[in-house]
Amino acid sequence: MDNERTKTKPTLISIKKVMAMTSMSKANIYKQIAAGRFPKQYSRKNIRRVYWFEHEIIDWIQSIKDVPGWRS
Repeated sequence: MDNERTKTKPTLISIKKVMAMTSMSKANIYKQIAAGRFPKQYSRKNIRRVYWFEHEIIDWIQSIKDVPGWRS
């Protein structure tokens, strides 16, 4: 884990923020999760919302830049 990350609390982000960061639709995000190609969401008991750790999404974005066909 990155040293900067160990100094701060992990940031939880909503599906809307994930969509904005990745430029993916909600449906595509869930398809990618089902296929094992995207970080899984987290939820808490009795809460209907789901969240992602921001650092996992940032890491995923960095990782796809190495995939053939990626355009920056």
